[in-house]
Amino acid sequence: MLCPSTLERPIGRAIPGAAPAKARRPARAARSKPAERGAGARPDLAGVRVLVIEDEALIVLDVTCMLEALGAEVCGTAASSADAVRQARGLRPQLAVVDIHLRDGETGIGVARVMAEELGVAIVFATAYSDPDLQARMADVAGAARVFKPYGAAELLDAARQALRRS
Repeated sequence: MLCPSTLERPIGRAIPGAAPAKARRPARAARSKPAERGAGARPDLAGVRVLVIEDEALIVLDVTCMLEALGAEVCGTAASSADAVRQARGLRPQLAVVDIHLRDGETGIGVARVMAEELGVAIVFATAYSDPDLQARMADVAGAARVFKPYGAAELLDAARQALRRS
């Protein structure tokens, strides 16, 4: 897939009426890009099969490009809860990046719970919301990690590593 350079540009959207996300941590030292690591270096998520569950096409493209640049194999994308569960059962991803609010009005939390408990999929929630009730519901999904929009490749990589360790 031809992707615009997304490694240094955060993604996400402002949501009218949403509580502002928690303050972000100070930026870490810049990580080297895969091309700078040496000829034989393996990308950070090499071989990890990922399902992207997001209802906004441009964000799907951005997340897909970031994951592929990190070495992951994006095995599918879904915009609704029903499609996400169907694809997860058929494709058997190791990791899912899950938006909280999906096109069909369902939250990604229920989808993530099914994937984590029934299929053993590691979960990364992607959200712009910092509502305490929502945060508590996300925490109920065993082993899930979170990234707050807007986020970049470094934050996504950290959350993916955390979710994969926990699952």
